[in-house]
Formats: sequence, structure tokens, C-alpha cells
Amino acid sequence: ISSFPGVTAINDGENNLSVRGNSPIGLLWRLEGVEVPNPNHFANIASSGGGISILSAQVLGNSDFLNAAFPAEYGNALSGVFDMHLRKGNNQKREYTVQVGLIGLDISAEGPFRKGDNGSYLVNYRYSTLGILGALGVELDNGVSKFQDMSFTVRLPEKKAGVFHLLFLMLFTAHTIRTL
Repeated sequence: ISSFPGVTAINDGENNLSVRGNSPIGLLWRLEGVEVPNPNHFANIASSGGGISILSAQVLGNSDFLNAAFPAEYGNALSGVFDMHLRKGNNQKREYTVQVGLIGLDISAEGPFRKGDNGSYLVNYRYSTLGILGALGVELDNGVSKFQDMSFTVRLPEKKAGVFHLLFLMLFTAHTIRTL
């Protein structure tokens, strides 16, 4: 997003975005069409960014970013709109993904509820690397920033009633600073 014209990342440690010179607080975040306050772990008060997004790349689908004039449905936005959408789970076969990296452990599963049915689920769980190291007894000098989050989405298409979509997000963020 920071490569779009008129969009600048404020600093490298957070994902605050300044759109057309406006404050990052003017950015409107939406998830599946619902306005959300700040979808980031380790967010500062009165900011629109944080250190790590609460949504894994495993669950994030096509999203819209508007940085110019936008429709009236985004009335609370002053500078830009980031309208995020989640992927549909695979409704043909079950799939599992495990990733280990600098941010942490990322586990996801998706698939159909029943064969031949168009309904699907997608679940993702992440746990921070520093949290894992702390649980293993590794001493960290200045402090520990740990997080875990879980996202779960279910899509159930019905022939007469439309599509039922259930979304569940759970997150836990802890930042502990030890003084000597």
C-alpha cells in the first residue's frame, strides 16, 4: 500500500500510513464491511497502526484501499480507507499450513464441512516467537512482546436464504518491560 501515490509509511516499526499528508488516525479500517478501530497488535493510543497485523496472510483475501475521493459509505474516513476481506475456505478439499518465521508460529486449516457441500471453514492461529522462547525458559534482556491470535471464518451458502457468514477473531497482546 505504501507504494501507492500519496501514501507514506510513517516509520519502520509500525504500519501507520499517512495518506495525502494527513494524520494516520484519519485512515478508516474495515473488515468484511464492518468498521474496526485498529486491527493491529501493539497499537498506540490514537493511532491507526501497530507493530503486527492481527490478520495473518493465510486468511486475508482481496482487499480494497481507497486513497482519493471515496463513496459516502465510508463517511468516517478523513484520509483513506482500507477495506479488508477474508478468503473463503477451500470447499473442495481440506488443506493445512504450518509456517515458522521471525514473527512466530502460524497454523491454518481449511476445507469443506461435507463432501459435495459448498460450505467451508478457514481457521488460523498464530503465536509469537518471543512468546515461544519465553515459554522455553530463554531469558530476554529488556522485555518481552508476545501475542497470539486466532481467526475463524465459516461460509454456509443456502439455496433460498443466501449465504451465512460467521467471523470470529480472538487476540491476546502482552508487552512486559522488566527494569533492573
